[in-house]
Amino acid sequence: MEQIQVVIDVLIAMGLGLLIGLERSWYSYQHSDQEHVAGIRTFGLIGLLGGISGTSAQASTPWWLVTMAAIVGILAFAGYQQIGKQQQRIGLTTIVTIPLTFSLGALCTIGFSWLAAPVAVVATILLGMKLPLHGFVEKIEPDELYATFKFALVALVILPILPNETFDPWQVLNPHHIWWMVVIIAAISYIGYFSVKYIGPTKGSILTGFFGGLASSTATTLEFSRQVRMAPEAAAPLAVGILAACGTMFPRILVITLVFESRLTWSLALPLTTMTVLTYLAAYLLWWRNQSTEVTALNQMRNPFVLFPALAFAAFLAVVLLATKLIQAELGETGIYVFSAFSGIADLDAIALSISKSASADLSIKTASIAVLIAAVTNNVMKTTLAFIVGGRVIGGYVAGGLGVATFLGLVPLLWQ
Repeated sequence: MEQIQVVIDVLIAMGLGLLIGLERSWYSYQHSDQEHVAGIRTFGLIGLLGGISGTSAQASTPWWLVTMAAIVGILAFAGYQQIGKQQQRIGLTTIVTIPLTFSLGALCTIGFSWLAAPVAVVATILLGMKLPLHGFVEKIEPDELYATFKFALVALVILPILPNETFDPWQVLNPHHIWWMVVIIAAISYIGYFSVKYIGPTKGSILTGFFGGLASSTATTLEFSRQVRMAPEAAAPLAVGILAACGTMFPRILVITLVFESRLTWSLALPLTTMTVLTYLAAYLLWWRNQSTEVTALNQMRNPFVLFPALAFAAFLAVVLLATKLIQAELGETGIYVFSAFSGIADLDAIALSISKSASADLSIKTASIAVLIAAVTNNVMKTTLAFIVGGRVIGGYVAGGLGVATFLGLVPLLWQ
């Protein structure tokens, strides 16, 4: 039985090599003007060699694996040198992929097939996406590149070094948890921005509003309402975008709560899913009735990720966490509800994150669910008011109708809880 497993592992190693080699050979045929060091057969053999070397290293000495890895590296470099003499320009991608394939083959036979297989798949996908990735890089503006650096700083540099422990007397302020919440919000805004840029408003107001809602449903509401002042005839299509953005807010809350307290997610699933479906339905019906109206100009959203708002959010969230704990201690559940109502006016993500953290500690799931829903209702009222004030009676009426029905029917399930 053990011998059969060894054979299976070696075959998996060869299969991973063939997978990577398939992409390399395909690329070679698509670019016949360029020569490549290795193709599908060679990569299959490299994976097989890695598997055999890993097996031999376990049966004899680890130095066998090191020696074979060095030989593969030397052969890859020699091939690179030879082809480099024949053509002026040659990429290093295949040269780097050869030792990677050997290493993945070796991992398969030393007990790490669970790691080698997904890495091989990801590597193959990355290799095959050369043209889309290069095209994406060519279109990046300087401000967007700087925003990427800032996001990497926040997520990959600052987060890992923050202490993962509380430091206040109430045991609620954890720097690592607070900053992790900032990373989540920053990621949503970052992805939403590029989605809007590359999919664009030409796909329709529903899609634009949906991805705009990933960045900020409030910002989308404000921007679309301003557009109505310049183009009153576009009130209905722009209201569609606002409703789509607001509908995106509800599943966003579910994702946030799922990260920190899954029990709260299940408690909120039915009402928030109902609100999501009904808001999207209202957006679709409004779009269907006004298909002939075109929105010819939608202001491009600014990159939402800048460092100062991220730091401001961290400070605001810390205040919300601390205030939630103190109000709960002084006023109990009633205080939590009042605080949720006021917090929902300013920022729904912060109160959702705060309540999720409290629910994982000493706040009951039922109380936490009601608090989050109160904040969501307040936020909807605020955006409806914003549409009326900034955009006028027509777009405000559309938004009020869609959000009003969705909110009311979404809260009905609470009667049976």
